[in-house]
Order: sequence, then structure tokens, then C-alpha cells
Amino acid sequence: SRAFVYWRTRVNSHHTGFRAMELTDDCTNVRRESDHQLFQTANREAPAVFHARGQYYLWASGTAGWSPTTTHLYTADSPL
Repeated sequence: SRAFVYWRTRVNSHHTGFRAMELTDDCTNVRRESDHQLFQTANREAPAVFHARGQYYLWASGTAGWSPTTTHLYTADSPL
């Protein structure tokens, strides 16, 4: 089975946003060629991803420190 890592980044204009990469088979490294920007905004955190009924679901919250934020739900046919 395949495993993925999801994170937000604000490195520069080419690598800002919410990103994902596939992990190696032993889950100790990433497959660099799989680096993928899921969406441009970096204002998401605490991702939770699951697969059900042929769809991938990603839940993430907004970023506002300790204040309540909106929860965002995304769906896709692929984990990247």
C-alpha cells in the first residue's frame, strides 16, 4: 500500500501552498518526483486524509492561532 505526507509551506512563490508527497516503501523518506501542490493557499493546517468509496477526502482547518476557524473538506480521485 502507498503512504503520503501532507503539509503547508511558505518557502517562496514557487513552493507556497498546501503540498503532498508519496513516501518510500519503508516510510523513511519521500519520493521527490511526487511533490505536488494541492492548492495555493498556505492557510490550512492539521490535515486528515482518508479514502472511502473510491474518493480521497482531505479535511483541514484554517489558521488563526487558538481562535476557532472554518474546517475545509476537499475530495479527489487521487491522493496527490
